Amino acid sequence: MSDDETEMFSDEFERIQENDSSFKEVDFRYKRFNDACCQKLSKLLPANTHVSTLTLSNCKIGDSGCKYLGRGFAKSTSLKKVDLSFNSDITDKGAKHLIAGLEKNNTITEFQILFNDNITNASKDEIKKYLTRNAEFPQKIEKDKHTTTSTKSEKGDRLRKSQSKKRVKEKKTMTIGGDTERIPADKMALHAVQQRLEEALKREKEHLKRIAQLEKQIKEGGGTPASPAKKKAKEMTINFDNLLVTEKLAATGGSNAGVYACYVDGWQCAMKELMVSSLKMEASQINNFESEIGLLESLPHNNNIVKYLHHERQKDKIRLFITKYSSTLRNEIQKRKLDVEDDEDEPYSPAEIVTYLLDLVSGLEFLHNQNIIHRDLKSDNIFVTLNERKEISNLAIGDFDTAKSLETEGPAKTLVGTPAYMAPEVLAQDGAYSLQADVYSFGMVIYELLALQMPYANAPPFKVTANIIAGVAPELPKMGSEYDPIIELFQRCVSTLPQNRPKVSQIKEYLHKIPTK
Repeated sequence: MSDDETEMFSDEFERIQENDSSFKEVDFRYKRFNDACCQKLSKLLPANTHVSTLTLSNCKIGDSGCKYLGRGFAKSTSLKKVDLSFNSDITDKGAKHLIAGLEKNNTITEFQILFNDNITNASKDEIKKYLTRNAEFPQKIEKDKHTTTSTKSEKGDRLRKSQSKKRVKEKKTMTIGGDTERIPADKMALHAVQQRLEEALKREKEHLKRIAQLEKQIKEGGGTPASPAKKKAKEMTINFDNLLVTEKLAATGGSNAGVYACYVDGWQCAMKELMVSSLKMEASQINNFESEIGLLESLPHNNNIVKYLHHERQKDKIRLFITKYSSTLRNEIQKRKLDVEDDEDEPYSPAEIVTYLLDLVSGLEFLHNQNIIHRDLKSDNIFVTLNERKEISNLAIGDFDTAKSLETEGPAKTLVGTPAYMAPEVLAQDGAYSLQADVYSFGMVIYELLALQMPYANAPPFKVTANIIAGVAPELPKMGSEYDPIIELFQRCVSTLPQNRPKVSQIKEYLHKIPTK
């Protein structure tokens, strides 16, 4: 886990670690709190005796994060309320990790997990059983104590029974499908508990049914706001003034623009918004954002390039609307690394890597055929579509604020990009550089897929630049011979001299020849 992933939450983590008595409610909702952050949090919760409320709704938590949270829940002695709603990456696998932790915890009295559509009813039934077990928990402890201490005096037995009855009166709650049910264990029979839970689950099913109907209507309407509507009585128009922002995806994207998930007139998309009225905003940032808009608007559709939908300029802001994707390649690599470290998955197979690289090289070939150089190709700028099994089904290149048309804007000479992915000729600033600078960056993405970490991950910044200019590539872990063709491609793409790197058309041809079975 890199420091960058948890740095934005360092203040909260520090207060949890210091057991700050005034820090009882921890709220990460609508923030990029991901699986790596869950791993950090799980290590801090057991020793903390003050945090009672943990809100993690609308975050970036998946099954790996649930595994760490489950471990933290199991050892927490102060946590009472948890909210994991609207984390759509959580599946049954993650729910099982949560349940395993909740079974060992007897302090959590409220647990919300609303509208996580990938958790099946079977898992929700397990969560329902957890509530029932917790309602009976004090009786079970009393029974176990009676079995192991039968030789003690009647006075001790009476004392334990009295304590047990007192504890049974405590209330346990859980939110399922939007309604919070408070169940006094000493007044309600077990069958009544089950009946009320069934009613809550029925209401949730009705909610999900309505959502499914809405999604069906959206699909029948044409797929995305930019897609041609199926011609019926009249053409459909989109009102971009009807905007509902649901989530902040990144503090800042390219050109210092904020990135948000939103609904426009009922259609889901992503929005980059640049506040031009900000005193800190520089003219170059506005120009870069305007350039990105102009470039995306001019490009024909390609499955491996983010899809432009619309843009608008207002007095104090500029907005760009694009298709919303499931994740970034960087996030998916981080998740895979965590699973590999915990022996729950394997590194990417040669077949997987080749499939992903073919998507990327197709997008890059499309750009280069238009004589466009991206200049900041990296895993953070590669957007991922996931299928129903949470597997990568498509990759698309995005963030074009530093891209340049060599045909209309002249040669590329500016020092732009992300250091670990920048070609030697870009860092050297010795005249113009060509499309082959993107090939070098492409090679570093190959490295990430092989090593499951960023290039030069443990090197200081000044050393990164020195290594690239000197032609010292980042070191790969030991891998089987089946990876040799991919490793060879990586080495060729990161050649110090641009003329020694293959063209994107040659890369595409090479990838098609790599055996993947």
